[in-house]
Amino acid sequence: MPDFKYLKHYVADIKISAQRAMFGGANAEPGIHCRYCRARFKCEVLQKTSMNVIDVINNNVPQVLNGNSLAFEYTLLTRAMKLLQYRTDALKEQIVAELKAGNTLPGWILEQSYGRKRWSKELPTEQIIEDMSFWGLDIRKPDNIDTPTQVMTKLKKKIKENHIPIEPSVIEQYIEIPMTGMKIVEDTDSKIRASFAKYINPEAIPNE
Repeated sequence: MPDFKYLKHYVADIKISAQRAMFGGANAEPGIHCRYCRARFKCEVLQKTSMNVIDVINNNVPQVLNGNSLAFEYTLLTRAMKLLQYRTDALKEQIVAELKAGNTLPGWILEQSYGRKRWSKELPTEQIIEDMSFWGLDIRKPDNIDTPTQVMTKLKKKIKENHIPIEPSVIEQYIEIPMTGMKIVEDTDSKIRASFAKYINPEAIPNE
């Protein structure tokens, strides 16, 4: 039977680290593990690391690299890109929560996001197949049926080749576009209004 006594000190280290993490005494060290951290949106260490990455990129002097220096910088930037993405994802979640709560964040608004077109769930598959067949469209596959996008492509081709009087709207009544949630987008309209405010209403701009 194998002897696992040598693992005892690892177990002790894990217990100590777990206690520190539970009671706020752990040393934060950004890495790929940040991807799974629920508190990354308020992690000062990840924030500072992200800002340092930006500073390094802005101050970096372009040069042709090779050998070890090329591999090192590529490895460094690849890791940095992941950290920046984790930080960005965390901030995005926080921004969505703030906007949903009715708070205003300059330059950003919530917008409804949608998924891909799909056949209406209220219609049986056999009915869709039969109705499409009536219009001369065979949408059956060995293990499924064509997607709405594929059917629309077939329909347009059929209209072009055979000059048949079928409107795409006939197919669209069988299709639905699911709502997948809210996403943040840049509030470009507000920016445009702000840029041209002095031309639209000069009196609203205070005198310098």
